[in-house]
Amino acid sequence: MLVQAPPAACYALALNVQAHLDSAQQTGERVVARPASGQLALGDVVAWEARHFGIRQRLTVRITAATPPHHLRDELVRGAFRTSRKPS
Repeated sequence: MLVQAPPAACYALALNVQAHLDSAQQTGERVVARPASGQLALGDVVAWEARHFGIRQRLTVRITAATPPHHLRDELVRGAFRTSRKPS
């Protein structure tokens, strides 16, 4: 999918808690540890609870790299997977 928006707008959406929740409605995702709203930033840790692979899971991630508006990385801190890291 090609997004017709400036990189800065896309980057801001990627760090917006409500935008994430809106995009993950099919998993019933919710925030279970702060920040529960607003914009995430470098160093923030947030815990999400959602149904993945048919199982309710809690995943905690930390924003480990952020170079606006082109680079963002979040990494699994705690959860059912050994590791989870979105490519940068």
